[in-house]
Amino acid sequence: MFNCGQSEKISMEKMQFNIVNKRPEYNKKELETVKTEIEKELFSVFSKYEQ
Repeated sequence: MFNCGQSEKISMEKMQFNIVNKRPEYNKKELETVKTEIEKELFSVFSKYEQ
């Protein structure tokens, strides 16, 4: 087990986290491209089971 000495303790004041955006927004063209690719992949998968 790791034993922290007094000088090795983590200073919470020095720790800073900046979260800019958890859900980035994509432009509409990129979203449509991704959506189209996903639909094509799903279609190819489900068409195998439809035969």
